[in-house]
Amino acid sequence: MSGKERTYQSWYGVPEAKINDDGEKLLTHYYNNLGSIYKNSQDSVNLFSSDRRYNFYTYPDQVDKYRQTHIQLIHALAPTNYLKTKLTFYYTKGNGYYEEFKVNDKFENYSLPEIIDSSGTAIRRSDIVRRRWLDNDLLGLMGDVEYAWKPNLTLQAGFSANTYTGDHFGNVIRSSVVLTDLDKERRYYDNTGQKQDISMYSRAIFELNDNMTLHGDLQWRKVHYQIQGKDNDLRVVDVSESYNFINPKFGIHYKWKKNHESFLSFAVANKEPGRGDFIDYAYSNLPLHEQLKNWELGYKYANKRLQLESNLYYMLYKNQLVLTGELNDVGASVRVNVPESYRAGIEQSIAFQMTKKWSLNANATWSLNKIKAFDEVIADYTIDFTKEIIHHQNTDISFSPNWIGALQCQYTPHKNIEIGWSVKFVGSQFWTIQATQKGHCQLITTTISD
Repeated sequence: MSGKERTYQSWYGVPEAKINDDGEKLLTHYYNNLGSIYKNSQDSVNLFSSDRRYNFYTYPDQVDKYRQTHIQLIHALAPTNYLKTKLTFYYTKGNGYYEEFKVNDKFENYSLPEIIDSSGTAIRRSDIVRRRWLDNDLLGLMGDVEYAWKPNLTLQAGFSANTYTGDHFGNVIRSSVVLTDLDKERRYYDNTGQKQDISMYSRAIFELNDNMTLHGDLQWRKVHYQIQGKDNDLRVVDVSESYNFINPKFGIHYKWKKNHESFLSFAVANKEPGRGDFIDYAYSNLPLHEQLKNWELGYKYANKRLQLESNLYYMLYKNQLVLTGELNDVGASVRVNVPESYRAGIEQSIAFQMTKKWSLNANATWSLNKIKAFDEVIADYTIDFTKEIIHHQNTDISFSPNWIGALQCQYTPHKNIEIGWSVKFVGSQFWTIQATQKGHCQLITTTISD
């Protein structure tokens, strides 16, 4: 399988005054950011255009262009009625870039020398077109085996191993000032990230009787990260981290009446930080891995026309990586560890076949998502890179609504025709953002509602 995309960038955002069609506030916003966000006449014309549709970018090739190709070889074998095996080999190749236009950018940001013009004046800036590349390879192998040892006992085991290499580098492909020694292939930054991931698991499913089933599994996983080189801000990156995880899970499933089922489970899961967490971390605090302890208690009722499900859960986190609301320089979300947090709630769903042609499906989740205690660090780049620490107690986790729900009604006038109507609800979400205005920083709490 292979596919490519070429997507124009638009993640920068729209000024609130532009959305609200408030000319006075938009003018204030413009003058507050003249020379920082809005740098040339084209930016100004673009901002004050009469069309409500707005994109900060005006360069026609401000694109994300990427191709990804997958090769998979899957072999399944069942030598007996009791034994099943499966082996999968896979390789994924990706290659692409962001192309970006930068107004009057500094040569030093690209390790380019200054130019002395005919009058002896040093030129240290020009309009720049750059490309930020990603060239990556993923190679892996995984296998599974299942053995029905006895009529009431099933054993499963498996392994997975893969290695990933991602080269990140950038080129300057064009400049408004003629650079006699401009080499379009020269990499002004270049770093390589490598990740090796190996895991093994075993699982047992034991049917005590016709009503009760026990299951348990255990996974061991080892991950190694290594990132070396120079990042796009010309900062030297040198990361080498290894993780060993043990992830157990236990559960019981019970059919206590003809149409009634219940289950109870407990699981531990560990997750390593991503590459972006290492690259975007602040104040020399390397990101930590997350640990989740999850308890679930569920109930299900089902007959020919009605299905009801209810699930209680409590998820206790250590060092959960939560979204801050910030974006990095390519629009990716920034995350930070919080020491202790939890998510607790109840999930409900119903499926009802009202008639042969009409059906109704609905679900709703109420969840309490809290950080027990957290010290937020706010950087003020206008006052010698000082920082302010704000202590939060029992605060909401960002981008985590307390209520979500959905309702779908479906009509089937013919076996080959379905007509559906659906509605979704997402409750309030919160985050904190830092905004710079007139030389000082403001802390703004924002709420998004459905």
